[in-house]
Amino acid sequence: MKNLPIYLAIFLSGILCSKAQNKAVKIAYSLNIGDSFQEKSDLSLMTKVFSQEDLSDFVDIWASPEYTKITSKTNKQTTEVHLFDKNQTYILDDINKQYIDITSLQSRRLGFTPAGNLINSYKEPYTISYDNQIKKDILGYICYKATIHFPAKKLADGSNLNEHIEVWYTKDLPVIHWTKFYYLNEIPGAPLKIESEGLGLTARTVSPLKNDILAANILTEYSLSTLTADPELEESPFENTYLGEERYSYFDRNCALFGLQDRHGNTLTKAQYKEIHGFKNNLAIVADTAFNYGLINSQGKEVLPCQYQDLLQTKDGLFIYEKNQQQGFLSPQGNVLIPAAYTTVYEFQEQLALVKNKEYYGIINAQGTLVVPLNYEMITAYNNQLAIVIKDQKYGLISTEGAPICDLKYEYLQFGNEELLLAKKGGKYGFINFQGAVVIPFDYQIAQAFQDGKALVTKNGSQFYISPAGEVLN
Repeated sequence: MKNLPIYLAIFLSGILCSKAQNKAVKIAYSLNIGDSFQEKSDLSLMTKVFSQEDLSDFVDIWASPEYTKITSKTNKQTTEVHLFDKNQTYILDDINKQYIDITSLQSRRLGFTPAGNLINSYKEPYTISYDNQIKKDILGYICYKATIHFPAKKLADGSNLNEHIEVWYTKDLPVIHWTKFYYLNEIPGAPLKIESEGLGLTARTVSPLKNDILAANILTEYSLSTLTADPELEESPFENTYLGEERYSYFDRNCALFGLQDRHGNTLTKAQYKEIHGFKNNLAIVADTAFNYGLINSQGKEVLPCQYQDLLQTKDGLFIYEKNQQQGFLSPQGNVLIPAAYTTVYEFQEQLALVKNKEYYGIINAQGTLVVPLNYEMITAYNNQLAIVIKDQKYGLISTEGAPICDLKYEYLQFGNEELLLAKKGGKYGFINFQGAVVIPFDYQIAQAFQDGKALVTKNGSQFYISPAGEVLN
């Protein structure tokens, strides 16, 4: 929402198996937030949720010599498609099954406002330096380093900000065309790690597409939309952005504010809001000119005054709100459900929610009771009544009632879709079960968590899949 930190802006505006280059693959990326980014950034609620609500499932990219398809997993999900043979680029509207041709805007950088409206601005000049002497192994692919350099910018305090983005790419996978992160188009391979000032995307899995039916059918379910972005404006929203539930926002250039219309173009509210978010359960978040947040219904009536410092609707229909720099939850109707008592709260999953007070994390239940005390530097994930916790830079496993399962002794832990966790100890990977016992020894230089009954591992330079029993699969 408001006050996104400058380093996030740098990254997002600049940028969150078969190895033959002629093969199509799907690459799933997670979002990584390092300590340096946390220290430099005064994160707003939008940034926190955007950055951390689902670190492990942030963006998916389908890459082939014929096309690139990119689906963002943020709360404003977007899909971009580029067809190399036609040199055409589209944004897909999955709700209305329409697509928008943005090829004419290739000289600009595209992005979205927090309310989901398309903006475009001229691309910043940049240079790329390559260092082929430095190599890194990511998911078994040899990656090379490219550094994107942008012109230095003068900050409000008079200091200079030297912008650069590091990209680790592999020549064994197809080039990716990504309009929003336009510099990737020139890199001779697929990026498996992108990072700037502690914020970055890292490939979590690379999966071959054996029967690639996307290339022929990628737009067959969609029709061309008449909506366009205004190339005359440096920052220009769609004239009518679909908000769900047969409602659209419209933009008044005279006052630079948004209003609400129905599907017939009838005005329901005058242009009076800085932001109007998508409708869910007959409610939408709005922000007034002072960036105070409230709720309107589909008739345009303000059912919750714009009184909160921040407001975000979660996937289960609840709202995270911020008041006096503290956060809590509102019900789907906008009533206080859990008072604002924490520095940060996160979405509920499995009737539990991660919370933070200053430096330490804990977990609350649906009634707001603290079930895991605020004792941990981070709680990275929880499911099946278990949670992965970090303290003194060591990983451990606890129950979601706070009881220890295994000591804080690992260098890394990650859930898979079997009842096994990927673990790292002494610089090598193995797997432990939900009781904390080692099931597969720490024998692998590189490993991924189990997916669909198998895990991709690397040992003595060879890459192969293993079963949950540790057996090599053909």
